[in-house]
Amino acid sequence: MQVKRVQRDTCLGGTGSTSSNKESNEPSFNLSLHNSGSSCFVNSVIQMLRKTEYTSFLRNYVKSGEAVKNIRSSETEKRYRLIFCFVSILDKVGSTVSVSTDELRSLVASISGLRYLDNGTQQDACEFLETLEAIFTQECSSYEQYNTIKDMHIGTQSFSRHFKPFSGINGCQNCGLNPAERITPFFILPVAIPRHLLVIKLSTLLNNHFSVSKEVVKMRCSFCCEKQNHPSTCPRTGVCEEKEVSEKLDLLKAPQLLIVHLRRSIFDEPKLLTRVEFDNNIILQNGCRYEPIATIDHIGKTQLSGHYITFLKFNEDKWIKFDDKKSQECSRKDANSSNNYIILLKKMDGSLNSCGSLISNIQETPRTLHLPPSVPAKTEQKCFTQPSNENQQAASNKLIISKIDTRIQEKQKSFPDDMWRQELETILKKKPGDRTHEEKLKYNRFRKRILREKQTVEKRNKENEANKERNSVKRSAQIEIEAERERLKDKERRCIKRSKQSDEEAKVERLKDKKRRSKKRSSQSPLKAECERIRNKEKLSRSRSEQSQCEAEKERSQNKERISCKRSKQSQCEAEREKNLHKLGQAQLQLW
Repeated sequence: MQVKRVQRDTCLGGTGSTSSNKESNEPSFNLSLHNSGSSCFVNSVIQMLRKTEYTSFLRNYVKSGEAVKNIRSSETEKRYRLIFCFVSILDKVGSTVSVSTDELRSLVASISGLRYLDNGTQQDACEFLETLEAIFTQECSSYEQYNTIKDMHIGTQSFSRHFKPFSGINGCQNCGLNPAERITPFFILPVAIPRHLLVIKLSTLLNNHFSVSKEVVKMRCSFCCEKQNHPSTCPRTGVCEEKEVSEKLDLLKAPQLLIVHLRRSIFDEPKLLTRVEFDNNIILQNGCRYEPIATIDHIGKTQLSGHYITFLKFNEDKWIKFDDKKSQECSRKDANSSNNYIILLKKMDGSLNSCGSLISNIQETPRTLHLPPSVPAKTEQKCFTQPSNENQQAASNKLIISKIDTRIQEKQKSFPDDMWRQELETILKKKPGDRTHEEKLKYNRFRKRILREKQTVEKRNKENEANKERNSVKRSAQIEIEAERERLKDKERRCIKRSKQSDEEAKVERLKDKKRRSKKRSSQSPLKAECERIRNKEKLSRSRSEQSQCEAEKERSQNKERISCKRSKQSQCEAEREKNLHKLGQAQLQLW
């Protein structure tokens, strides 16, 4: 029976199946997951992973028994337990019993070191998805089949910067070079949502993401700055003056399955409710065509609160909504709302892939359990420039710098981190004219490193100051709140005292009234008391007589009813006798 379940679940993962309406109502496609209070983000991620290609490999990986052979330490044992738990949850597809995901959540938190994922509170579904995929890669990266599946989910993007042309020069005015291009792989593509729009299409949002940014950024040419050999800090004037730069993101490799993360809230900012519309055919600028097959919706104000649900595509017009234990058929309009947080897109057959020849030379960096590098910030960054055919010296300098980097890395492996400081001291002892070209480049590199350390220290100090200010503001707000609470408590106490005093005064007045009445009664003469007694006796006698009359009338009415009943019964008996006699007479006549 397990084989049948696997086939049905894979049918749900495909988008080209043309099943009937009855199949969508069958329980074999449903997976009911138990929510222990704050595990809806785990349930939504598991439901969305059913539409990916990871599930088939992990099932075969567990059933083949190769995972048990690779267990050599406690960490590998935990990873195997996690994959086994994940596969056992997927094997419950079609059953009516709900499955708990608490064990999977605790294993992900313990393996990744992110203990806050299992602290009993709501967490971010995008972060949990990324940590879970990183654990899968750590366990199964030695298998070629897994690497091919991983390549289907991972794309590459390039971040390039170009100095704006000035007097016909496309690059730096001095050396004519541009900053080096940065190529990074991604598993999840974070996309920012514009604040000034209420509705935007997903295709336009992605095309705007992979385009030239409109923000103005300034930076200096690092190669020209290194040639100046500044004694201490760069004055940032003349050749080292900051210039305007245009930034652009390009999609080099379009994955088969693209996971888009809609960044609706950043830090403590309010959540954006912009509706991102998507059709069955999403076309990008490079010619790739995608179709949506799954979404994760977040209902709430922040990512650390609210509720997560999942929508999976069943047919062209039918979607299935998974809300923990519940599952319900719906349309694409229901799945496309202002609460969409993660959208899973699948590349359509026959779509173009404008990857170019650059992708073959790209080597993917090993993934860790942390988040992948995001888009670089809009701040000044020093980067080495690409050599041109005119300036061959820059190319030679770049080769020398790469050799120096490798040497420094080798030394850092065998020697402590302070080794480069000793080399810097030896270089500073020499005069600037006696230094070799390699020593000058080392000096500039070490000076940059010192500046970076200073910048990091300054950033930390600023962050600490900002945290102190925030804590002071919070403390002041807490003090004000506590003062208001004390004021309210004082008011309540005063009200309670006043109510008690009023109750005591009312009791005193009642006692006084009783005393007055007793005095009046004692002051009256005994004759008046006897008159009152006589009057009371007369009232009692009258009431008794009235009661006796009422009882007599009731008895009379009852007797009348009894007599009437008897008479009615007698009349009925006489009528029956007459009927019987009449029947006998008729019978005798018939006999005659």
